[in-house]
Amino acid sequence: MKNNIIVFIKENVAWIMALFFVLLLWQGGVKFFHVPEYILPTPSQIIAEMSVSYRSLMRHSWVTIGEIVMGFTLGMISAFILSIGIVYSRTIKRAVYPFLMFFQVVPKMALAPIFLVWFGYGILPKVLISALVCFFPIVINTVRGLTAIEKELLDLTYSLNATKTQVLRKIRIPLSLPYVFSGLKIAISLSVIGAVVGEFIGTDRGLGYLIMMANANLETAMMFSTIIVLSFIGITLFLVVCLGERIVLMVWPSGPRNFEKREDIGGV
Repeated sequence: MKNNIIVFIKENVAWIMALFFVLLLWQGGVKFFHVPEYILPTPSQIIAEMSVSYRSLMRHSWVTIGEIVMGFTLGMISAFILSIGIVYSRTIKRAVYPFLMFFQVVPKMALAPIFLVWFGYGILPKVLISALVCFFPIVINTVRGLTAIEKELLDLTYSLNATKTQVLRKIRIPLSLPYVFSGLKIAISLSVIGAVVGEFIGTDRGLGYLIMMANANLETAMMFSTIIVLSFIGITLFLVVCLGERIVLMVWPSGPRNFEKREDIGGV
């Protein structure tokens, strides 16, 4: 354990020193120029606020994490299903793509009040906004992955009388996994933003609500504390997706080199 910590410090010494320097400069600059706490608190004041309000931060964090995970899951499942429809149907592609572009360019902050009117003040509008924000990058990357297959490989599968389902399950999906996970990495970060945007509009729980209350009361140290917690949540979820990518690629290897070993395609 001790050796692992030493190795970690050696490998990350540059950014650790940079972080330490920035915090030291921040602390000294605020003290030297006598900047009021409500404008810019010192790192020590932020740490003190986090230690005092950690129970409240934890309670609201679980609410936001739930919204993020549910929104991300909903967006991922619906995006993957739609991506398969786009790949296999030109009609679906032509019908859906204009709506995808429309919802992507519309500011999500503008949609949040509408969702609030439609679905009330519960958790549903936050989950839907989070899902909507992360939906587009997953669709684009998944479609790209499902179609980035060599024509010769597809011809080979059809020559073996493989069905579309078999080609999808044994060729398209495994080969598209790097693209899919690229979209998931982007989406998990955006889902954090979507959940917080939803909480800004109307709620009495969550880290977004905590930021609004802190802003109304000029509790800047509390705002910074909440932002730090949100950043930690986002980084943690991003690392979870990266870990999931490693596990899936180990269990379900991608690449045309595995095709020759699959004797069950097309009943051959």
